[in-house]
Amino acid sequence: MIVDDDYVAREILGKMLEDQYEVCYAKNVVTALDIIKRDKLKLSLVILDLHMPEMDGYSLLKLLRSNNELRRIPVIVLTSEKGAEVESLKLGAAESV
Repeated sequence: MIVDDDYVAREILGKMLEDQYEVCYAKNVVTALDIIKRDKLKLSLVILDLHMPEMDGYSLLKLLRSNNELRRIPVIVLTSEKGAEVESLKLGAAESV
């Protein structure tokens, strides 16, 4: 799953991955959480943008890590900020790129 409020970024990343993976998309954290709860047994990875309106990626990361059923899903965080990278790893992200 790719979670990013930027349509172009979502689509570019999805196109890069769709030949090898089944990709689903969410444009915000609320939609992502609904999909994750529904498809928790099928999802193998969440690629997450940290900076989004309404609810940011940190919030989703915290929610996933606090839920025993959802914490098994690895999260890769998209950021170019060193501080954000460190914070997301502390919150349980598997990787930050």
